[in-house]
Amino acid sequence: MARLPAFKILSAFAVVLLAAAALFLRKSHEPEQAVQSQKPKPAPSFHSKAGANDDVGGSSQSSVVSGDAEKEVLPYQTLEEFNKALARAINDRAAPQVIAKLLNTSRSRLKPAEHSQLLGSAIDQLAASDPAGGAQVLRQLTDLHDQQVMAVGIAGRLAATDPKAAAAWADGLGGHDMSRNAHEVVGREWARTDRQAVAEWINSTANPLHKASIAQGLAQTWAAEDMDGLIQWAASIPDSYVQTGVLVKAVKVLAATDPEAAAESALKFPAGMARRQALTFASGQWGREAPEAAARWSQQLTDPTARVEAISGVMRSWLNSNPRAAGAWLTQLPLSDQKAVNAIVQPKAEK
Repeated sequence: MARLPAFKILSAFAVVLLAAAALFLRKSHEPEQAVQSQKPKPAPSFHSKAGANDDVGGSSQSSVVSGDAEKEVLPYQTLEEFNKALARAINDRAAPQVIAKLLNTSRSRLKPAEHSQLLGSAIDQLAASDPAGGAQVLRQLTDLHDQQVMAVGIAGRLAATDPKAAAAWADGLGGHDMSRNAHEVVGREWARTDRQAVAEWINSTANPLHKASIAQGLAQTWAAEDMDGLIQWAASIPDSYVQTGVLVKAVKVLAATDPEAAAESALKFPAGMARRQALTFASGQWGREAPEAAARWSQQLTDPTARVEAISGVMRSWLNSNPRAAGAWLTQLPLSDQKAVNAIVQPKAEK
């Protein structure tokens, strides 16, 4: 048998060694890959009662909620997608930050009308199923207007069925404006069915701000139905701050549709801050619509203080719309009235 050349033997031996080395390296990496494949996958950010692998919208993508979760971008782009995600989150009692994140994200992705529709849907669902959770959600909304809309919306829906519970819910809101507006809408809705109960609540509550806000809500409803009855009730309020708020709010409600009647009603108030604010506002509203008629009515008032208050309201509006005509009319007044009105109106007109 012929002998193989030495270089061929060495070449074959080298090929065998390389193959063995490659096999060894591949085997040595298999345990590490197996371990990695057995590591648990990160849990989705939203854990629903239906299944831990479901996200807010029911898609294969998950939404992170805390820590790095806050930075993850939600996949939803349309109102339909956001509505489905919202309903799923509320039904499964997701953390408040999950719901807030959906609403905050929708503000930049949806049209304003669509975002408002989504916010209204959230209000309806939270008021019906989890008002306490709703209070936590609205605190995490990034837009102040959305916060106010949700606070007033939930309070109003609760007040329609259980006004006392709605008042208690509003008591727990943080932020002066949110609490005030929520209490006011509770008073307004409550007064539609039981004015006496609202009045009793106002007399019994200790918080002066809550008392004033509920009372102003009551005034909105009562003034539209029976202004004289409201004035009579307001006269019995011992707290001057609450009383002033009630009377001024009532006149503002009436002035929106009938400023002349509002001005006449303001004259029935006792002299003081309430009458001054109410009469000035009502005559000013009238002055925007019919300045000459409002000016003639104001001029014929016999009470000098009320006359100056009413003329001042008219002049503030008239100076904005037709300063030449307003100035000419003012010069026809007695000098004492001119000076009194100028002392009130001119500093503000010059700013």
